[in-house]
Order: sequence, then structure tokens, then C-alpha cells
Amino acid sequence: MERARLVAKTCLCILSGCLLSPAALAQDKGDDVLIVGVQEDDRPFAYKEANELKGFNVDIIRAICTQMKVSCGIRPMSRWDLKRELKSGGVDFVVDGWTRIDDPDAGFHYSHPYYRSRDVFVTADEKMQRISPTSIAGKTVGVLGETAAAQAVNEHCAPKGAIVSEFMNNQELFDAVAEGHVDVGYVEGYVAYTYLKSPDGYSLHPAGLLPGLSYEFSERCIAVRADRPQLLSRINKAVDEAKLSGRYQQISLTYFAFMNY
Repeated sequence: MERARLVAKTCLCILSGCLLSPAALAQDKGDDVLIVGVQEDDRPFAYKEANELKGFNVDIIRAICTQMKVSCGIRPMSRWDLKRELKSGGVDFVVDGWTRIDDPDAGFHYSHPYYRSRDVFVTADEKMQRISPTSIAGKTVGVLGETAAAQAVNEHCAPKGAIVSEFMNNQELFDAVAEGHVDVGYVEGYVAYTYLKSPDGYSLHPAGLLPGLSYEFSERCIAVRADRPQLLSRINKAVDEAKLSGRYQQISLTYFAFMNY
């Protein structure tokens, strides 16, 4: 009799659609361990020190995963690999300070902003104190490719006669500025601030902001796989809870001398 009831309940459940599909089961199981991408060698956001992975983005990931009560594996890689792996499903989400206009056609989901920043010019030329629409003409401007910063430079500097040169990572960009291969670099502000304070950045100088922008700060988001809208909701909730609990503020003040949101 009990077996008959069990069979009947199972059949009813199948007919009503309450059993999860194999894809749904796999997705739920996958939530036990999430794979998260960060950009490699990207101080102060993600870097290795004494073989330990550290950085603002790294600690934000750990706080988010703690709030969601899941285990997370963090995979450092190049910015190009981050986009490729997120598109292919190799990582579940990326914490790399992307803006909503970095790759608008990629179809990623973007979280609530988890920090704000602005991009700045750096140069090895002490005479170039501040970039202006007239001073940029004829100059070579280095910038990370496929970013909102690259879009801004191409829209505001190239029409004024600047030559835009795109790079794969910040270290290559800083080296190009220091060695005179480009006149100025246009870099994320916290990355520039950290590098200019380091021994490697002693020869570089700040050269102001990009004139003509309609915004002062850009809001940086977490990018989530296009097929994981529920994960996006959980991440948004975790970010908000980290801010309310004070954990976000602790992380921010570990890496920055001021709150960045």
C-alpha cells in the first residue's frame, strides 16, 4: 500500500512538472562551488603576495560567498580570458570592476555597483601636468583595450588628433609610458594611485582627468553569466548585506585611505 502511494505521488509530481530537469539539477549542484574570475597581477584589486592571493576584489569575493553560504574557487587570469571564460561558462561570475558599457553586446548580467572610480592620465613627462583638448593633439595615448576607458579615449581624444594604442594589461601600459612608447596612459584611478606610490612607479606622474566627460565617476559592477539570473539576484543581495553589516567598509579601508562608494 505504501509503495502504491509513493508511486502515485511520483507520477503526480511528474505530471505537474515539479521534478527538476537534469539542467536545473546540475545548476543547483553547481551552486555548492562557484568559480569566480579576477584579473591577474592587478594591484590593489587582485595580486599574489608570499604566494597568497590578496586584493580588494579577492576580499569582496570572499565576503559575497560567505553571505551566500557557498564555496568559491578564485581563478586569476587576463582580462581577455575573463571575458572568454564568462561567455563560455568556465567561470560563474567575474569581479574585475567592469562597467555596463565595457562590453554591451556580450549579454552579461551586471550587479549593483560595488565601487566607484574614475580613470586618470599618467605620464613620464614632468612638463605635462594636465591634459587638455589642445595638448592631447599629436600625443599617443595608451589604454586597456575593450574597456569604457578605451571607448572614452577613442571618443574624446582621437578626434582631437591623438593616437590611441590599446594594451592587454596595466603592467604593459605602465611600462610603455615609462619607456616613452606612449606619451600618456589612461588608467583606472586606484590602479594608477597604487602604482605611482610603488618603487616601480617613481618615474611616472599624474596628468589629470579626461576633459569633456559627462560623468565624474564610473560605477563598477560584478559581471555574471548570461544564463544565471538567479545567481545575479543572490550576488546583489550579498553585496547589499556586506555594506549593511560593515564588512564592505572594513575591506575598503584595508586597501584604500577613503571609502570608494
